[in-house]
Amino acid sequence: MPLYLRFLFPLIGLLLVTDLSLATHPGTTPHCPALDANDPVQREALMNHVCFLSAAPDTPAHRAESPRELPADIQWTSARGHDLVFSHTDSVYWVRLNVRNSDDSQKLWYLKLNYPLLDEVTFWRSSELVEPALTTGDQHPFLSRGIDYRYFLLPVTLGAGETQTITLRIQSSGALNVPLSLKTPETTIAESNHLTLLHGFFYGALLVFAVFNLLLFFSSGTGYYFYNAFYMASLGLFLFAMGGFANQYFWPDSTGFANTSIPMLMSISSLAMTLFGRSFLEIPTNTIANKVLTGLALTSAGLFIMAFLLPYNRSIVLNTGIALLIIACLFIIGIIRWRQGYSPAKWYVVAWSGMLAGALIYSMAAFGYLADFLAREIFMQAAVGAQVILLNYAMVQRWRLLNKKLLDVEHNARTELELKVHERTAQLRSTMRELEKANRQLATLSLNDALTGLHNRRHMDNLLPELCAEARRTVNP
Repeated sequence: MPLYLRFLFPLIGLLLVTDLSLATHPGTTPHCPALDANDPVQREALMNHVCFLSAAPDTPAHRAESPRELPADIQWTSARGHDLVFSHTDSVYWVRLNVRNSDDSQKLWYLKLNYPLLDEVTFWRSSELVEPALTTGDQHPFLSRGIDYRYFLLPVTLGAGETQTITLRIQSSGALNVPLSLKTPETTIAESNHLTLLHGFFYGALLVFAVFNLLLFFSSGTGYYFYNAFYMASLGLFLFAMGGFANQYFWPDSTGFANTSIPMLMSISSLAMTLFGRSFLEIPTNTIANKVLTGLALTSAGLFIMAFLLPYNRSIVLNTGIALLIIACLFIIGIIRWRQGYSPAKWYVVAWSGMLAGALIYSMAAFGYLADFLAREIFMQAAVGAQVILLNYAMVQRWRLLNKKLLDVEHNARTELELKVHERTAQLRSTMRELEKANRQLATLSLNDALTGLHNRRHMDNLLPELCAEARRTVNP
């Protein structure tokens, strides 16, 4: 095993164990301690003031449509400073936060929910328990969020000395991540600008690399350039949808397609990475590796169709499993090709090892097994960015290898041609000498009698005009 892998896998395991331990929320508390919105330290420790309730199906809390309908004897569970993350479930989750303005003037904050893939999110303030302050989510048009932002923002305006209770009702067909934060308008704008710059750089770089590889394909006709462009474009679209941008910019009014697009784009990305890996690694036909990748490519194509037929929670699980299997298979096949002496596979394996770690951590965060989805999203983007750079460097190495092979073939062909020219020249000279000898023999045979060897009449006919001309020149006038 390469040396870097010996450090990579233990690091992944440490991250998983650490985050899984933080994702548990034991214990209950009879009430949620109020948060002083003017205290930045308390705002940073907001999850210490959050309580939540998990309402299983067929329970009164699950059927409740507003905080007033919740049973009076329910027990709220303290978040204890950790983000709320839940795997796929049919339960409804209620979240409560008490916020106090200790200042002597009215102020505005924003309660942010930094996870875009939620079907139903409803906010109530203590002064608006009958009608919710905001009802939004993927099952509603994007404009229902009130603020044109990929995450969920609830304006919280508190008068001097006022305390409000904010209640959230959250339900989704996928995993639930509820990373909450309370920010001032200035901080919200600054963080949004920083993230916009980061995401713009990431998606812009992916677009540039994809277009560049597409142009290389049109100019050279080499298949793996097209597959690489296909892979980067599809992966970029998938991450764009997972980050909530596609719902914001591409289909803001298509409430049903917001969920369908995730497994659909994931299946396309799986197909693209399979085709690119098989082409780049030059896997021979009639091998087990080629048959495995062909089967995975056909499975990805089938899952693309099933994304429109299966429920979201089943489709996303199947697509995630196949995507991780494809990444693992390409990683193993890359190692095999590396050991077989295919030098570009070295950089392919290095690139795919980072992708394997990033995809594993990102999928666990998306499925609710790891907290801090935003950090996992950035980690995934860093892994994809490093992979794209390494893959394109591997393609340069592959091009250099092919160019070297072409130069070697050209040199061998030139050398072989020179040898053949020398051989043919020597043969031609030998043939010319033999032809000249034969011509002399023919001339001798034509001027001498075959029986006596004496000159014949033809020789006299050839010689007589010369003698006559000589006589005329030498005779005196």
